[in-house]
Amino acid sequence: MFNYFYRWISPRQVNDVVHLLHALTAESSFLIRTFFFFIFGLTIDFRLLIDIEVVLVGSLLIAVLMGIRYIYLRFFLHAHIFPEVFFAQD
Repeated sequence: MFNYFYRWISPRQVNDVVHLLHALTAESSFLIRTFFFFIFGLTIDFRLLIDIEVVLVGSLLIAVLMGIRYIYLRFFLHAHIFPEVFFAQD
């Protein structure tokens, strides 16, 4: 079925276009994330950062996430635990 299209389109040209689309996707996602965090930063009320309840809930969330990451690295991946627990990965 696709042999019909191979007469007009070379696989090398398709690979070049695919590479450009990957680059375009990466750059546009970076731009969208940048605008999101910029607007998110404008909406933060800095007085809440010194509220003890906000600090406690945030600290609890970070501790839970670090605990889950520790368990994952230790028991499932059998990888080095420290410093990998503290690194964010995509």
